[in-house]
Amino acid sequence: MATYVLIDVDTGIDDALALLYAIAHPDLEVAAVTCVSGNVELSQVVINTCSVLGVAGAPGISVGRGADATLCGNGPRAGHQHGANGLGDLRLPSSIRPQAGDGAVELMRRRILDAEGPVTIVALAPQTNIAALLSDHLGEVATAIGRLIFVGGRLVEPNPPEPAEFNVGHDPEAAAIVLDSGLAITMYGLDVFNQVLLSSAQADALAEQKHPATKLAGELLRVRPGRLIADAGALIALTNPELFTIEQAPVRIGLDGAERGRTLRDPAGPAIDVVTAVDAIQVALTFADVLRAGAPH
Repeated sequence: MATYVLIDVDTGIDDALALLYAIAHPDLEVAAVTCVSGNVELSQVVINTCSVLGVAGAPGISVGRGADATLCGNGPRAGHQHGANGLGDLRLPSSIRPQAGDGAVELMRRRILDAEGPVTIVALAPQTNIAALLSDHLGEVATAIGRLIFVGGRLVEPNPPEPAEFNVGHDPEAAAIVLDSGLAITMYGLDVFNQVLLSSAQADALAEQKHPATKLAGELLRVRPGRLIADAGALIALTNPELFTIEQAPVRIGLDGAERGRTLRDPAGPAIDVVTAVDAIQVALTFADVLRAGAPH
């Protein structure tokens, strides 16, 4: 039986790579995709998401329009890493597809309750949408959510310290609500995020494939700094957990002062699973193999 996933995105290059992987993987069933402001403004996130799903040949997947601001107001954006349009300035065909008129939170709620089995939420973006879902509907959806995997944070702080990781730092209040929800949670953060990359030859090989989704993955990797698969690694941690080291740790989200936006190892925080190490070569090969296998299911 396929694993049902809800994917929450702020579609830049790495979210697009993750969506292409999820659609191509035979053991994943994407129930819906929801959009939030982050890498680019919300309207561009929706355009990018629809375009990527169109190239991937996934016409039945609904897209939900979510929050266009953080819980406490707008945060910084990361568009400089993703080009003016969020997709490295690649021009994709526009795609018209089902969009939930009642928005991302209601779309998530319905899909979770209608699913035939437990749903995994994969949060690739600031967690504003997820926090709204859990604030309004936790009692209704909690038992139907098998796990929540979020991309964000780090457990080991560099020396000297660097700014807070973008996704958590963009909306720390939302991340704190999610972390304190009592759900089974996995953090896929900067401890491993920057380790998985494809070679230029691997990216070129994907870009030269005939299948539009595989070709797009290669083209995106060509314009992605360092050819990192980035967010897609969180999906591979779901499909191939044997390629990762996952440890349980108590984690708290800093909300004030110098701690704001940081994921802190703190006995007062809830115990969650944290991805701490990765077989980077095998994960990169897995990504390329799934994309080459290609056709949407």
